[in-house]
Amino acid sequence: MKRLLGEMMVACAMLGVVLMSACSLKSVFAEQPPAQKKGDVEPPPARLSQPVIFDPFATPFAVVDANPDETCVPKADRDKWVAVPPASYSNEKGDSPKDDKPGDVAPPNDQDPDRLGTRARDQKGVVKPVRPSDQKSGPDAGLRPRQFGPGIPGYCVYKWRNQRTLPTRRDFDRIGAVPDSAIIASSQPSPDHIPTLPKSVWIPLTHIFQKQAIGIDPTQWRNLLQTRLNPKKEAVRVAVVDATPKPLDLPDTSLHGLVVSRVIGTLMCGDVNGADCKKRVRPYLALPLVSPDKAGDRGYKEDLANGGYGGTFFHLADALRAALDDLKRDKGHLVINLSLGWEPIKLDRGDKNEARVISLLERASCMGALIVAAAGNPTGTEGALRPGIFEEFPAPGEERCKAFGLPAPPASHAADRRYRYAPLVHSVGALDTSDQRMFADRQWAQPRLAALGMNVSVPGPSEKIPYTFPMSGTSMSTAIVSGIAAAVWSVRPDLDAAGVMALVYQGGVELDGGSRSKRARTEFCMGEHFGTCEGPNQKVHRAYLCGAISEALKQTVPPAKLDCDRSLSSESPVWPTPNPKNPASPVSAPVPCRVPACGMPLGPSSTHLFSLVNPHSGGVAGCPGCTMTVTASGGGLLEGIPSRSNTPGAVRVLLDVIDESWSSQSYLLPTPTFNQQMAIPVQVPPATFSAILTFFYETGGAFSRSDPHDPPIDLQVIPK
Repeated sequence: MKRLLGEMMVACAMLGVVLMSACSLKSVFAEQPPAQKKGDVEPPPARLSQPVIFDPFATPFAVVDANPDETCVPKADRDKWVAVPPASYSNEKGDSPKDDKPGDVAPPNDQDPDRLGTRARDQKGVVKPVRPSDQKSGPDAGLRPRQFGPGIPGYCVYKWRNQRTLPTRRDFDRIGAVPDSAIIASSQPSPDHIPTLPKSVWIPLTHIFQKQAIGIDPTQWRNLLQTRLNPKKEAVRVAVVDATPKPLDLPDTSLHGLVVSRVIGTLMCGDVNGADCKKRVRPYLALPLVSPDKAGDRGYKEDLANGGYGGTFFHLADALRAALDDLKRDKGHLVINLSLGWEPIKLDRGDKNEARVISLLERASCMGALIVAAAGNPTGTEGALRPGIFEEFPAPGEERCKAFGLPAPPASHAADRRYRYAPLVHSVGALDTSDQRMFADRQWAQPRLAALGMNVSVPGPSEKIPYTFPMSGTSMSTAIVSGIAAAVWSVRPDLDAAGVMALVYQGGVELDGGSRSKRARTEFCMGEHFGTCEGPNQKVHRAYLCGAISEALKQTVPPAKLDCDRSLSSESPVWPTPNPKNPASPVSAPVPCRVPACGMPLGPSSTHLFSLVNPHSGGVAGCPGCTMTVTASGGGLLEGIPSRSNTPGAVRVLLDVIDESWSSQSYLLPTPTFNQQMAIPVQVPPATFSAILTFFYETGGAFSRSDPHDPPIDLQVIPK
């Protein structure tokens, strides 16, 4: 039973039912920890505040179908519900567009002058999606339903007024509503500040990105952009539909939006800090939710100024609609980056809210947009998360586009037809620095396109912040592919979305699925929901900028040839080695860090400091009576005597821990000496209450969660 509970909580934490770490970002760039002394190890950041735990089907948000001529007034219980208008986004000039209808809100009455969501920028030019407060939106506010044009039903959104309770199914039924649960989340819990990392960590990480995501000298790339960039009238923009409402030089609450935006900008722009790059990499806030301020409150709070950790389908739909409105107004080409996801098991069959989002993605495709989405990180289930799994659907054809009142976008004939592949969404998987599938990967969720997804860090916005917080997972690899696709479109504006992605795929490094990259197999594709995809265009490719641009320039006049570096980086970040007797006082010799997160954001630990697999004689392993002691500050100690039989084979040990916020973290442990006492210090999240130990056996190459393993072992967790 405990094991089942642990698996459920790991799943919930990773897929975003518990959306929020609820930590508040207090001047991320200004309040840095004091400078490290020589030999210091960065201590863990302050404990993150714990979020409220929500039932996935208990939500304060209700959605009701509505016609355009209706107003958003609940048909019952008007004192219990308040209408929620859509947040608005400014265009690059900061004024309101002239073609807002359909979907705008009704003019305010005299008693409510601030009801409208307005488009605004602050004095620094920062986009500020805004929404009036609940107190100024009464039941008689007269808001019009959200409308998205032909083919997509409109609806009203209401929020439960009482922050101390949540509505019941009966409350939803009384107003004819369906719940809109906050199940959409980004990939990774985040700290409350950017940790100060040793140069031996962050400099190698930026070099690895330069080699395995870019593969071309930065100066040569800038020169190419100056000579080959298409005219501004064909500008290529990327809609970062994520956790940030801010441009790519300012932090959001979770830091996720900042990192995604800067990864994209680093790849597509000659100067990521330039004004032009800010215009082309545009934020659209889809994840604004944080925990409420007051203890005991059970509703969600929207932070529209700084972003949050999760969102609902109506938040995602609002962001997509804003991006498509901008595309309609500004013309050019649009890449939509979706470094987010949700689990289908958390939805009712045929969920209307999800169906609207799918229709919006289809509408975007009909408008010529290119949609790139994350395949997803481990949650305990199999198959890709949504919307990444939507690669199984073909892009809409003429009849479907006609339902949206749009013509089908004309097909491009400039790209090599042999590589043409036109799904609704292009999904992206994650690779480590060795071109292997990441150890903590998602089973049966590898698409044909992958990119670096381990400890991704790029140059920061200023000398004071020289790097972005390193993050791992398919969110990062998705951002890399979006940035590459935008760069290709910038030099080949004659292509359509499928033509661009053909060059991104064609220019990638083919992974053989054997010694070159173990388990690099395409496990879902257009027309195949769940199963191995085979064929000449179904090999897994690692996307990188130089390879894609090289393919793009072969067909230009005059053609150009680039010297691309397809090799892997030999660099590795290193932490000072901790002293097992006193983890806060490291010894001098550095040891390579070769697994996701390198112990960040919780700080380095011996669990992440190994470089070799130690062969042992053994077979079935166990750890009877093993315990995990956890201190209030997050220090942990794994103790016990692991046992194993005498079958030959290499082994690796994985520790999964879960804290009371349902956040999980995985640690690869040094291989213990079996049948002897072990004591391994582990820096775990505070309030860890569950710890699960698993012994894996190598079957030829890099280890993976899909390797054979012994039954997981529940450890007794002892708070101290």
